[in-house]
Amino acid sequence: MKRTTTSPYKPKPRWQTALSLEHVDPETHRSNKETFDFYYKTLLTVKSELMPLFPELSYERNYMEEPVQDIPGAVHHFMTKTFYWYLSCDECQTFVIQYSFANCPFEADIRKLLSPFSGMPFTTQIRLQPDLITAFKRTARLEDSKYFSQAW
Repeated sequence: MKRTTTSPYKPKPRWQTALSLEHVDPETHRSNKETFDFYYKTLLTVKSELMPLFPELSYERNYMEEPVQDIPGAVHHFMTKTFYWYLSCDECQTFVIQYSFANCPFEADIRKLLSPFSGMPFTTQIRLQPDLITAFKRTARLEDSKYFSQAW
């Protein structure tokens, strides 16, 4: 006998819940909105102003449009061999930005953008293992080529 699920309930993605918390927790909602807006504003600056000066292959994936079941908190991912920028939504419906650098030619510019948020729990500099270049190469091997571009 084959077991089936009859419940039509399908939970909303974490990021959707996080952006709709206004009626439940206005402070968390405001913080989530600021983090979300900051992430995309910084990404736009990197892609339109900084990357054209130092063209390199980049990986970008929007998990809001193409969710991955194995990564329920993923929202957006952008990386090159020198810069890593990742937005996720944790189990508490709070947005978190992780970033990393590896001899990034525009690291100082990005740090300047990050300065108002330094020390905040939702922006964290991480160290990819073993390093960013290896992580980028691994991503290039494993991910579909449609997520890679060099449009500069």
